[in-house]
This record gives sequence, structure tokens and C-alpha cells, in this order.
Amino acid sequence: MSAGTAEEISATGFRLHIVSSRRQFTILGGWMVKPFDVVHDAEEPLGFLISTGPYKILFLTDLSYCRYKFKGVTHLMVEANFCERILAENIQSGLVDPARRKRLVDSHMSIQRVVDLLHKMDFSSLQEIHLIHLSEQNSDEELFKKLVAGYTGKPVYICAA
Repeated sequence: MSAGTAEEISATGFRLHIVSSRRQFTILGGWMVKPFDVVHDAEEPLGFLISTGPYKILFLTDLSYCRYKFKGVTHLMVEANFCERILAENIQSGLVDPARRKRLVDSHMSIQRVVDLLHKMDFSSLQEIHLIHLSEQNSDEELFKKLVAGYTGKPVYICAA
């Protein structure tokens, strides 16, 4: 984890490994891991580009936005926490407290931002997409899966919490 995250949660122990944005490191089995900064309301959040041999995994969760572009990604694991329309409907109906909206929008990735990310990606090497960290109240698994699969032509999986 990042130093900021470790400090925020008072993490200690012999297994703790502090990593820094854009400083690549190798883990057991020859996996190369390149952390990079993402936008979230936590202390020093990171996304990860993980690769070995022909595989390149982009892991993005607990973020609202990623400003980087990626090439050659074979597997995408990305947060698709909410849909703006569903969130608005849930606020209107009283299911979601309006005070929660700002934090949700500022700290979680919407399906609309996932599609924006895909617009910037070269997904010619992409083999599959895993949508993760979906909100129980403010998402729609089937809609998200259909939207992303329709745009990319790639298999899409929903990873339940």
C-alpha cells in the first residue's frame, strides 16, 4: 500500500510493503506491478498495472477517475460503482440520502466514467473485463454488462462483493 494509506490506517507489521506511484516492483513469480495515482477521497490511493509474460492486468477500484491511458491491456478489472440516472432516481424516491451524493460522485467510478475510460483505451489486446465494486442500490449489473460488452465486443463479468 502507499505510505499515505499506511499512515491513515496505522498499518504496521513485517508483511507491510510500502509502494509509490509510478515506481514499478516485482512480486513472487515474476509479476511486474506498476502502481499509479488515482482520484479518490482516501489518503494516497493507487491503481495497479500488473503484468507477466503476455498478460497485462489493469486493476482500478476505489477511485472516481483515472487520468492515464493504457495500451496492451489484456484483462481489465474496473470499479463500476453507480449509474448517475439510478442514483438520481434513488435520491428522488428517498432510497438514498441526498447528502451521500457528493461523496459517491467524488469518490467512486460511475459506469459513465468506465465508458469514458474505455473510449481512451486501445482494447485490441483486451480479452475480458471484470466490473467490480458495484453499489447494491445504485447500479444495475445486467445494464452495465450489456453496455460495456456492446461497446467493446469483449466478455464482461460482474464480480459480486
